[in-house]
Amino acid sequence: MTFIENKDVISKLITNASSTENWIKSKINGLIGESRTKTLLLNNKFWVSERPLDTNGADFIVQKGELNKDLLHVHSPSIAFIQCKYISSTSTIIEIDTKYIYNYNKKGELVSKNGFLLIIHHDDVTTGKPLMKCLTAHDIDTFYKNDIFKDSLITSKKEGAQVRKAIITIKVEDLLKYENWDIENAVVEMINKELLWHELISKLDTEKYLGPEPKKENIEGSWDKDGEVIAAFMEVRSTAYKLLQNASDYVLQLKRLVNETDPYQFEDEESVTSDITYIDQ
Repeated sequence: MTFIENKDVISKLITNASSTENWIKSKINGLIGESRTKTLLLNNKFWVSERPLDTNGADFIVQKGELNKDLLHVHSPSIAFIQCKYISSTSTIIEIDTKYIYNYNKKGELVSKNGFLLIIHHDDVTTGKPLMKCLTAHDIDTFYKNDIFKDSLITSKKEGAQVRKAIITIKVEDLLKYENWDIENAVVEMINKELLWHELISKLDTEKYLGPEPKKENIEGSWDKDGEVIAAFMEVRSTAYKLLQNASDYVLQLKRLVNETDPYQFEDEESVTSDITYIDQ
């Protein structure tokens, strides 16, 4: 069709243009949520990093504002991922990708992650007062398992209804039947606790010490047709991993001793001396 044929259609679209559109409202709400969250974090002396892409559900990556901790150091400071939302109505449904919430442990169990927080912002409809609600991945998991939060599967039509994403849906008005809005100090305390817990886990967790179990799928090079080489290589890797597993209890016990600041912490179980003697043997 030509411009002459289309000009009436174009004219009507311009004349009847809406003053706003849903995508604009969604974008503005996103900016409000990010602005309020960043202000909260900076006012409470957190250091805030941003990514050009929203991966891992992280609108912001935060750490405590401490000059004596270096991200490049072997004992780097703990960080947390924060996703933020602003809702104009409590009937709004928030969708969270389950990949942000869950991980698999060594036993093949689905477990909620440490270090992920969701901060929801809202304005009181009567007073206009800003309100906040903070949820950790563990909180979201608990509400989901108690059927307060729901789930939904996103499928791809091009790939024969293959599941592309599994999401948890949060309806805030349902959440508010069980929880109140949080005050700022409570949100800050939750962030600090999540950072502390993540730091303790990174120091003392067996899985973090061991790393992922070796698999054939991550062998590099053109060895796919040489079964003997792969089998021998996997045997060496698996043996080394088993040795690490056997050593992990001793190593982590030593790490606990090194990181412990309370002289009486081990008194009820075994004395520090007996622990060290046992490991030395």
